[in-house]
Amino acid sequence: MRRTVLLLLALASCITTRETAPARGDGEVLWRSEVSGAWEVRVRGAVVGRVVRQDLKEGGRFLVVQNAYGQDLGLIDGQGMAWRARPHSEHEWVVTGTVEEGVAGILGHPQIQLVPLGTPSQRP
Repeated sequence: MRRTVLLLLALASCITTRETAPARGDGEVLWRSEVSGAWEVRVRGAVVGRVVRQDLKEGGRFLVVQNAYGQDLGLIDGQGMAWRARPHSEHEWVVTGTVEEGVAGILGHPQIQLVPLGTPSQRP
């Protein structure tokens, strides 16, 4: 019986807790944004992705280009520059132009159609 009690006490003393916090660097800037529009990207009628417009609370906006599974593949900034995301490296510039050209370049489809999700009058 005494061994059992000692064993239980030894096991109870092995429980640990750990707290983690996000990494923060000096001069880090946090951007807050809200979704203000979304479009399906179609190629010959098939949905291949989506575009989500994010309005920054500090002013400005950008568009996030996603594949059909909702994974971010790139973004289009306020100057019309399209950037393709590359894992473990810097984003790659694809094209500067219209939203349609940027989405087509990021997704790798030359002919795309943007279909609004929500109110039909929205434009990216």
